Parts: sequence; structure tokens; C-alpha cells
Amino acid sequence: MTPVWRAARPDRAPAGLVRAAAVTAPFLLVAALNLVGVTFSERWRRAYDLHIYLASARAWLATGTPYTFVTHRGLGFTYPPVALLPVLPWTVLGETAARACWVLLIAALGAALCVHWFRRLAPDAPYAVLVAAAAIVAATEPVNDSMYLGQLSPFIGAAAFVAVAGVASRSGGWAGVGAALKITPLADLAAIWLLPDRWRRAARALGVAGALTALGFVLAPAASAFYWTSALWDTRRVGRTGTGSNTSLPGWFAHLGLADGPALVAGVLLTGLLGLGWWWHRRRSGSTPDQVDLAVAVGCLTLLASPVSWSHHGLAVCLGWAFLALRGRWAPAVLGAVIWTLPLFRWAGELHGPAQAVLQSVRPLSVVWLLWLTLPGRRVGSGRTTPDRRQVAAQAQASG
Repeated sequence: MTPVWRAARPDRAPAGLVRAAAVTAPFLLVAALNLVGVTFSERWRRAYDLHIYLASARAWLATGTPYTFVTHRGLGFTYPPVALLPVLPWTVLGETAARACWVLLIAALGAALCVHWFRRLAPDAPYAVLVAAAAIVAATEPVNDSMYLGQLSPFIGAAAFVAVAGVASRSGGWAGVGAALKITPLADLAAIWLLPDRWRRAARALGVAGALTALGFVLAPAASAFYWTSALWDTRRVGRTGTGSNTSLPGWFAHLGLADGPALVAGVLLTGLLGLGWWWHRRRSGSTPDQVDLAVAVGCLTLLASPVSWSHHGLAVCLGWAFLALRGRWAPAVLGAVIWTLPLFRWAGELHGPAQAVLQSVRPLSVVWLLWLTLPGRRVGSGRTTPDRRQVAAQAQASG
């Protein structure tokens, strides 16, 4: 189905800089609100993760390892030492200035992503559609909450998305950048395998990941060895699977009452089945997956499979809702944006029994729904749907 605005007003497409300004405006607004504290986040979370990064970077400079710093809540740096390299220059700033710069950097990243991909997917979209789609990305937790926390996650999520959705084979190198900072972007390799340039793209991903990891061992051998042999495998450093705000399927099963161990097994198995089902449906339809759909799908599956996933890890998810809006599918786009903007997990924490479990289930199940929407014939990333092979056969028989 072609959106009405495409067919009726093809000559109203904003040009160049004006289009970029329209897409950027929601990110600047959300950044400004964030800086003055107008968010759904609790006050103690203000720049919490950024404080950990800065303190860990200073600890690395002073002691040779970033893992000696721990907050009063028992949380410390959860990435490999090489992830702190971009943070080191920030240690000369005060935390207020660092936070303002970090918020604006996330806003710039989100705006750049949307300007590029909106132009690729909907080059003739009018102002209102561009602003609304950008607002979906800016207001949802992967961007908004990351601004408040001072999170690295949007940069890692953007690298993972571009590695699959990018047209050029060299885009695969971004998966390597993300994997060197946090291992989950290696899940991109499964999606990359479905692309025609799989070997070149995968080689770049693995090569960049290996080079950056080696750089970490050169700069901080003991700390890197600790991370890759011990800290990486200790999910308790991130949080328990049963933590109330865990967005993954293991977390969902834990919220339903399973112990953390069985919940992890059940969640990973169910995610595997969802991934196999997605792949089988794609093969059965006989269509080549759109790279943007594929990037959104692998982002959904990565979020669902992880032992612990926080909502700010789901950049691909909020991009998926925005792409639905660009396609004219406003009902799922708006509903998804609402689900990923409201503090559902915090509200669930104030409930008990079945009501709590139901509210905790909304966000993980919305990711499963979005995964379904990326199937052939239901594309989130273009203005055209790809018909199922059986539909094509039926139409040919009817006309013939």
C-alpha cells in the first residue's frame, strides 16, 4: 500500500537542508528538555552511567585498570577497556559540561541517522511526516533515556544497525566497532550471512573487531584479560535476569515466575525459534530481505536473546517504529512509540501479582510484534510491501 501523502503530494518534498532541519528539530527539543530534567526518568539516574564512565577512565589512568571504581549501588564499568578510549578526553571536563556535551552528541547521532535513512527510505515525505517519525526516535527510551543516563548504548546500537543496513560492504566494519565495545553486535554476522556481499562484509566486521580488541590488550593487557576471561561472562555485573526492567525474553520468563537460570534457557530458546521462524518465512516467500528490515530484525532478536537487556539498548526497535510511520502505518508506529516512551517498568514496580507481570510483558512482546512486522510482505523499511509468493501466483491465475 502506498501512503496517501506519497500519491497525492509528490511535489511537496522538503529539500536538502530544510529537510535535515525538520528531522533534527525533535532531537534538539528532547535534548533541551532532558538537560532541564523534563523526563520520565528518576532523578538518581541523571548522568549515572556517564559518571561511571568518567570515574572508570580516571581510575584507568591512575591504577591501570578501569574496574576498580564501583558506585554505592555496586555497579561499575561493564565494557572492555578499549571502550573508554573515546571517553578519556572527556575526563578534563567537569561532569556538568560533560553531560551537556554527551546529550548533544546523542542528539546529533540520532538526527544524523534519521536524516540519512529517512532520505533513503522516504525521499518524498513531507515535513509533518519527517518531524513525527523523528520524534518517535527522539522521544523513545533508546535515545531519551540514554541522554539522561549518559549511555554509550546508542552509539553501539547505531554501529550494529549501519553494519547491516548500509549499502557498501565496508559498512560491515561498524559491526566490528560495536563488537569490540560490546560483544552483542556480533549477532549481525547472522544477518550479514543473508546478504550478497556476506564474505566481504563479515571479513570487515571480524577484522575491525579483532584489531580494536588487540589494541585494548596492548593498552591495558591485564584489564583486557580480566574483561574477556571473567567480567564478560558475569552477567551479575549488569543485573539479574529477573530484574524488573529487563526487556529481554529471559527477563520476561523471569517476570512470569521462572528462576533466573531456567528463564535464561527458555528465553534464548524462544528467541532462537523466532529467528528460525523469521528466516523460514523469508525463504518460503521467495523474496530478498530489505537490508533495513533485516537490520531492524536482528536488532530485535539481539535485544530479545540477551540475558539482560535494558530499554536503552533498543535503538533498532525505535528506528523500526519510525520506519513504520514513514510507510504510513501510523497505528502500530504510534502504539509502539507510546510503549517505548512511557515508564512502564517503573509503573510495574509499584504493582504486585498478575498486574505487575502483565505490565512487564508489554515491552518485550512489542519487540516480538515488531519482528513480525519486518517479515516479507509487511516491510517496515520502505514505502512498498513485497507480496507473498502465493499472492503473486493467485493474482496470475486470476488474470490468466
